[in-house]
This record gives sequence, structure tokens and C-alpha cells, in this order.
Amino acid sequence: LSSGVTISGSCKIGPNCYFGVNSCTADGIVIAENTFVGMGVTITADTEEGSVYKPEKVLPKEYKTPEMREF
Repeated sequence: LSSGVTISGSCKIGPNCYFGVNSCTADGIVIAENTFVGMGVTITADTEEGSVYKPEKVLPKEYKTPEMREF
């Protein structure tokens, strides 16, 4: 576990899991084996084995490339 990780209540955490800085879980969540929870991510439901959970990165329009502005 990294610094600033918050695990609420009783959670089951499988082996080989990683929690990034300031990530947190809700009460009663099951974190499956080999799960990566990125920095600042909040887990509110059980995870799938071998999954990666990352925060959405939002860039201001002026920093986006022309290809990215299409979205």
C-alpha cells in the first residue's frame, strides 16, 4: 500500500495487488488477485482479476493535439 491509501470497513484484498497514492475503497469490496489500483482511484465495486483501474485524465483544450480535439 502506498501512502494516503484509505480502505473503508472490511475489504478482502487478494495477493499481488497494488494501491497507488490517495486511492481508496468502499466498505465490503473484494479486490481480486493481481489488481492494480492507480493513484487517486476510488473503488466502489468488486474488481476483476488482473485488472488495472486508472483515473481519467482530462486535459485542457489548449494542451490537446489536433487529433485529440476530435473527441
